[in-house]
Amino acid sequence: MKKLLILQLFLFVSTTLSASVILPQKTTIENYLKPIEITEEKSGLWGVDCIYVINLDERPEKWNRMKELCLSQGLNANRVSAINGWKIPKAALKELSGPYPIRMLGGHFGCLLSHISVLKDAWDRKFSLIWILEDDVEFVEDVRVIPNILERLTSLDPNWDLFFTDPDSKNNQGQPIRSLAVDFRPDQDHYPPAYYQKRISINNDITMIRQRFGSYSMFITRKGLEKMLHYFTHVYLWSPIDVDIHYVPDIRTYSAKRDLVSVWLNTNNRSDTYHKVP
Repeated sequence: MKKLLILQLFLFVSTTLSASVILPQKTTIENYLKPIEITEEKSGLWGVDCIYVINLDERPEKWNRMKELCLSQGLNANRVSAINGWKIPKAALKELSGPYPIRMLGGHFGCLLSHISVLKDAWDRKFSLIWILEDDVEFVEDVRVIPNILERLTSLDPNWDLFFTDPDSKNNQGQPIRSLAVDFRPDQDHYPPAYYQKRISINNDITMIRQRFGSYSMFITRKGLEKMLHYFTHVYLWSPIDVDIHYVPDIRTYSAKRDLVSVWLNTNNRSDTYHKVP
């Protein structure tokens, strides 16, 4: 009961403050999104409409690995042909950045645009719950535990938006990388920086969070799709998606307390976000 009261207060404070970007008009970001083909109409995971796996055409070995991992868990995943941000012309990067300097690596632009392409596809298909995976994850537990956790989350917060399947991202040695700083746009209203460090334990499986690194395994509800898609089509690009996603107004974000699906700890796995793809 005490945790429930804390959660209710936490949500009340979150929704009574304001954090937004002053940019009323839509940007041209949708011109740079990529259409997605859905070949697997049933996800294989209860309650989940679709599983998307973001994978560059230049990395077929990563998709083959992910396809085998998903099949081993009884999952039907749809490959998303990722946008190679390293190949986006500089003029396009300037257009996407608007009044801001170009601050991100090419891989960050590609990752962000690939994720927004998924959000738009899922929204247009009227999906209620999706799972976005990047091609560098590993399944730590049987994924069939996840629907039960999400069901409990829904009973506590019917309006949740985003659920990460591990507490934090990690380096190649498996050490957690905590997000302890903020990266606001110059014209962006925001909460005090300490707000984003706050985490609330909900139960044995779930933590409410306001910031973290890593966008490699996320469940998103329809409400979350709407908030995120509206935000990213009305702001110019500034930070990587795993940073900027936490500045979506009124986003309600949670994470697992333990690793269910996490980043692939393989020292030979070079991130295509940070390393230029041929």
